[in-house]
Amino acid sequence: QEMDEEELHASLERLLELAVQWNCEKHYVTIARRLVAVCGLPKVARWILQRFCSDWSEKEVESAPLMRWLVATYSDSLKRLDLSELPSRRWNRVEMQLQSTEVSSLAHLFIWLVENMA
Repeated sequence: QEMDEEELHASLERLLELAVQWNCEKHYVTIARRLVAVCGLPKVARWILQRFCSDWSEKEVESAPLMRWLVATYSDSLKRLDLSELPSRRWNRVEMQLQSTEVSSLAHLFIWLVENMA
């Protein structure tokens, strides 16, 4: 029996969570690429950033390899990711505002990652 797209999406998200939780770095790329193929990069990038930075930052989970892969593989697309769509943003340590013409930048994304303990 084949999974529908929503079931596949949920299963892949859970697999990636487990791979990160169990520190199985060799599986990050395979699962994340499949997730991007099913759901599209903007949705997956927002989910990865929100889930593994903010939600899990207190759990001593090593998500840095996943973040490195995301930035290395999709740096051009991440430049266009609207950071205002990340609900748990914390900018309390570094004052660096986006220009009025910017919705995102890699510099701001890196600061967001640091601020959110990625």
